[in-house]
Order: sequence, then structure tokens, then C-alpha cells
Amino acid sequence: VAGSLACACRGWVSVDIDKIACESCGAHLSFICSAVWTPSE
Repeated sequence: VAGSLACACRGWVSVDIDKIACESCGAHLSFICSAVWTPSE
């Protein structure tokens, strides 16, 4: 599980509700938000 702080420390930024992007190379990662997840997850 990757947390937002861990991702940010490695150069990833949130670009949408379900997508992050690497500031260095421009790669994008998308994920599926589960309806049962809490905001802290």
C-alpha cells in the first residue's frame, strides 16, 4: 500500500481523483477507489 506522503516524497503528484503522475518522467498510474475505503486509506 502506498500512502500519499510516500508517493509525494518520491516525486509523484495527484492529477485526478484516481490518478498520480511522476514529475520527473511524466508516467501516470491509475487506480480504482473502493466504495468501502475510508478517506484515510
